[in-house]
Amino acid sequence: MLNKFPAQSREAVGTAVAEAVAHFAGCPIRDFVPLLVERAATAKLGSLLEA
Repeated sequence: MLNKFPAQSREAVGTAVAEAVAHFAGCPIRDFVPLLVERAATAKLGSLLEA
């Protein structure tokens, strides 16, 4: 994830990933959680760059 957003700090990337993991923590179907976490974190970090 750091390679996709080199301008973001490790803390910002870690926070985005942690928030995405927390969002999907209660999902009964866990197969796609890593993909969904990556997409959610990427969207959040992308919006930070646009701001």
